[in-house]
Amino acid sequence: MGISGSDQALTYSQCDVARFGTSRIGYHSPKVCVSVGGVHRANGKTDASQKLDDLVINETNSETPNRASFRAMGWTPVVGMEVEITLGSKNRLRRLFAGTVLAVKQSVVGLIPVFDVDCVDWSWVLDETPVYGYFTGSASTIATTLMSTYAPSDFTVRQVEAGLPTLAGGITFTGVK
Repeated sequence: MGISGSDQALTYSQCDVARFGTSRIGYHSPKVCVSVGGVHRANGKTDASQKLDDLVINETNSETPNRASFRAMGWTPVVGMEVEITLGSKNRLRRLFAGTVLAVKQSVVGLIPVFDVDCVDWSWVLDETPVYGYFTGSASTIATTLMSTYAPSDFTVRQVEAGLPTLAGGITFTGVK
């Protein structure tokens, strides 16, 4: 029998794909999934030899990059490793945070080495190339053009909203980073 109304879903939905009558689109596990350097590390992992705790994501609504921090035990994070944090599954396309390990501080708790890790999101990479030019059209078109022209090739415009209004008079950039 299918679900309806306020019934709890029987299964989780991955990438907004679900079987009718058993799940709800966008319904997922509350589990936090963290990948560091391409290796999946679950928050509060039960394997006592390798652990990740005290995960915090700090988001800002300004030009300041978002930050994340966590404590690692039983494994050694290195500056420059890629970090991806998702909710529900490591395969979920919508990331809560994606960036790079910026700093690692080692200490010892008891006899166990622990690492306090600070991360920065990838937005800082966009500040490396100055933008010059006059751009016209919709905000969607301008954003897509800027990303394809000035951002590194591994960046995507998947999250640029389509159909944004046209900018009256266009916009000029003169070396803006």
